[in-house]
Amino acid sequence: MCVEDAANIVAKVAMPLVGIRANDYYELRGRAKHADAVLIGEASHGTQEFYQLRADITKALLENDDDLCAVLLEADFPPLWEINRYAGGTHADFLRDKSSIPTLDEVFAQVGHRFPKWMWQNEVTRDFVKWLKEHNAQRAARKVHPVMILGLDIYSLFSSAKAVISYLRALDPLAASFAKDRYAELEKFGPEAERYSNAYYEQLVESQATNVSVTLSELLAKEPVYSIHPLDGDEFFSASENAHIVQSAEAYYRKSILGGSAVTWNLRDKSMYDTFAHTLDFLKRKRGKAAKAIVWAHNSHLGDARATEKHERQSGREINIGQLIREHLGEEKTFIIGFSTDTGTVRAATGWGRKGRKMDLVPSIQNSYGNVMHRVTQLTGFPAFGVSLTECRKSSAVKGGASVDVGGDSVDARENADPAVAARIALTEPRLERFIANADVSIFQYFLSATEARDAGLFQMG
Repeated sequence: MCVEDAANIVAKVAMPLVGIRANDYYELRGRAKHADAVLIGEASHGTQEFYQLRADITKALLENDDDLCAVLLEADFPPLWEINRYAGGTHADFLRDKSSIPTLDEVFAQVGHRFPKWMWQNEVTRDFVKWLKEHNAQRAARKVHPVMILGLDIYSLFSSAKAVISYLRALDPLAASFAKDRYAELEKFGPEAERYSNAYYEQLVESQATNVSVTLSELLAKEPVYSIHPLDGDEFFSASENAHIVQSAEAYYRKSILGGSAVTWNLRDKSMYDTFAHTLDFLKRKRGKAAKAIVWAHNSHLGDARATEKHERQSGREINIGQLIREHLGEEKTFIIGFSTDTGTVRAATGWGRKGRKMDLVPSIQNSYGNVMHRVTQLTGFPAFGVSLTECRKSSAVKGGASVDVGGDSVDARENADPAVAARIALTEPRLERFIANADVSIFQYFLSATEARDAGLFQMG
């Protein structure tokens, strides 16, 4: 199907953003209310409009669903745990002198140790955390479980190891000593984990997989003893997640040179999914009933990897968080929202660790999904719009064509009288899709063959 035909079909169901925002995102909340996981992704980590819209949607969802008890970010776990304390997602840390608890400014500075400043140290994120603190105070007054805000990523090898030792030192000094000894070889390479990668590649150090695994297993074995000390086991949960992250990070960096990009990508996304799953399990045990969560990350992590060519490759098949959550919870219990744009500006850097600056985006290439959506903007006159892809969930894509099997009947998008069904069919055809990796080593755009209809919702700006 050509871009013009697809755009005309999608334009019939496009909803202007101003309408979607009406009544505190009432229609969107209705579509998401049955989901146990709401995944909100963006095409770039440096676009203010994406961050603001994501924060606004998240606030609306949290204010109207007390079962939503966690917001998980593509960020490191240790500094986000401190932000979680500030926001009232857990009790004050009784393991240390209260005067040493960092301020919000100090905690946000820690977030920037690995990630670019504009990714999580921006004003939108800070304002959201301040709002969350007030929201959790209101929940406490109603005796409702607070919302935890946590990090998912695995780049915190050394700070996570330090957090494990610090936790054990307060409760079990002997176990802390053992953990410190097992982490000692890794810590020689701090603060840059890539030094461990290089040393292992050059056979200057043995794998530390066994040492980190033993530390994790011994910590988990003592949960019945340790978890009675902190209130409700929050501190044990934090320590155990950090130990899991050390295990994942050790494997990630050890395999980063020889393993290939698919291996390390899968290790990272599987670990982030594990933190998501551990969080829901912890909250279920703590609340006595199931909990729901919201995830913030790049589209490449939250869209379903099974809809892209990277998953179809026979060598190095990739997975991602969105796929794993859908497989675990089911598609009906997973609601995915993705943000994209055709043109505009993005804050990025020309290399890792370099100063960020505003850059212009190159328009979407012909016959890509971005190109289709930009044409929808031109046809409707909507500067920003959304498309719901939750309709007709029983339809299944037939690759290479513009028809799908809906209830056993082959249907052509251009002949279907139901606009929602027709739009889903039009967005099932494989096309190139853009990902803007501006928070990576350098800003670049890469395109994957993808079927957009694997996602549950899409917002287009410009």
